Amino acid sequence: MPWKDKDDFDKYINQTRLNLRKGVLKRYNDGHIKQNIKNYLNYICDKVDIVFFYPIIYTVDINNPCVSVKLSGTNWSAKGSQEYAVDLLEGEYDLLFLDFNGDTDFNQLKDKKLTPVNALSILMRRC
Repeated sequence: MPWKDKDDFDKYINQTRLNLRKGVLKRYNDGHIKQNIKNYLNYICDKVDIVFFYPIIYTVDINNPCVSVKLSGTNWSAKGSQEYAVDLLEGEYDLLFLDFNGDTDFNQLKDKKLTPVNALSILMRRC
């Protein structure tokens, strides 16, 4: 758990930062973001506090008749596993996570009403 140990040099954290940068580059190349936003996001990818890399876990009660699990049809897992991308409606899942520090910024980023500008401000402040 590198986020709990505050291990900025953990290989999982480094690879996650690289993968985030790839996502930023793709959005930039597709024309969805401008150069200045790309620069901010790359800086965040490289420097943001690893508290934001907490794992996010969802639970789904597939035996509940009110839950309509819709598999994407693509098995994303390794051979011998049965992991699928699942499309769920809001209310058909519970979000579970462990916030070791009661981090206010981390909690604000979960607010669905948070604007992109405010989210960027929070993340830049934590770099």
